Amino acid sequence: MKPTTRIVAARHECVCALAVLVLAGGCDDPVQPDPRHLLTRVYEAMGGPRWDSRDNWATDAPLDTWYGVTTDSEGNVTRLDLAFNGLTGSIPPEIGSFRNLEYLNLALNELRGPIPPEIGNLRNLEYLNLALSLGLERLRGPIPPEIGGLESLEYLNLAINRLISIPPEIGNLRNLEYLDLGQNQLAGAIPPEIGDLRNLDSLRLGQNALTGPIPPEIGNLRNLKVLGLDFNALTGPIPPEMGDLETLKVIHLQFNELTGPIPSEIGDLGNLEVLALDANIGGGSSGLTGSIPPEIGNLESLDTLRLDANRLTGPIPPEIGNLRSLKDLRLNLNSGLSGRLPLELTGVPLSLFHWDATDLCAPTDDRFVEWLASIRNHIGGEYCDAAIGRRVRK
Repeated sequence: MKPTTRIVAARHECVCALAVLVLAGGCDDPVQPDPRHLLTRVYEAMGGPRWDSRDNWATDAPLDTWYGVTTDSEGNVTRLDLAFNGLTGSIPPEIGSFRNLEYLNLALNELRGPIPPEIGNLRNLEYLNLALSLGLERLRGPIPPEIGGLESLEYLNLAINRLISIPPEIGNLRNLEYLDLGQNQLAGAIPPEIGDLRNLDSLRLGQNALTGPIPPEIGNLRNLKVLGLDFNALTGPIPPEMGDLETLKVIHLQFNELTGPIPSEIGDLGNLEVLALDANIGGGSSGLTGSIPPEIGNLESLDTLRLDANRLTGPIPPEIGNLRSLKDLRLNLNSGLSGRLPLELTGVPLSLFHWDATDLCAPTDDRFVEWLASIRNHIGGEYCDAAIGRRVRK
């Protein structure tokens, strides 16, 4: 074969190989699938003919006239909003082919089956809501680790499904501001990688079956305002690192199996409005123990303080009288709490005060008696002066 012939043949082989590579999807920048075809596949897979609203779907009309579809100037699908629209079936893997998608809302539908791993291909996605799948089936299985590929994601809501595990890759979502995985069937430990979500504003993992300790890495979430870990089976102490979350407004740790003292560092949370640590007696020796730290009196923005149903002991610190925004105080079902209720409480504008099933007693000071009588929802124990001969109840 002549040299010129060899060169032509070699070039022909390279072109052929490149064509095969593109068709096989092996290139870094493969040909984008037709969005009309992909949307039609979504329509077919999720019961499109029965949707509540389906204007122009599966027609030749421009895509941005299809119900819930938004496109950019080049015709790429950027938003898909089909929430509460009667969708059924499983989320098809084709959903991962909308590479320009920024917003995906499929909440409040009757979806079932796993979250497809292909969803991790949506590198431009900023908002993902698959919450509250209606019906008995719901989304189920593990949260796919590929979800960690959504590097632009700011909002993730997978609540009220039947998902079973949190992948450590969730820590890769460095732009995430809102994370709600509540009311699933999540089991196992909270991955420490969750502490890498430095932009997180709200973390809601309540009403699951999570076990093990609260990871101290949670103290890295310096922008956090809402922390919900309630109704799980978490064990061990409240990490003192939680005192570093200076922007925190709401803490829900109730109905777990936490142990040990309330850390004094909790008093550093000057913006805190709700502190719910109640009902941590899950059996055995679980339950918060020790005395109520006086530093809790630093929480001047606190509206709700629930410490009931634990194993706390000792007197109520007088510093609790500094809580001039407090409306709801629950100390009941702590048999080890003892002594006189501090007179400083009379400066607290409570509308609910429960301190029954403790060994506390109420002073007979006229000002204190009048203050107790002013509380609308009050369930208490006895006066310290037994000669009064009546219990302090309403």
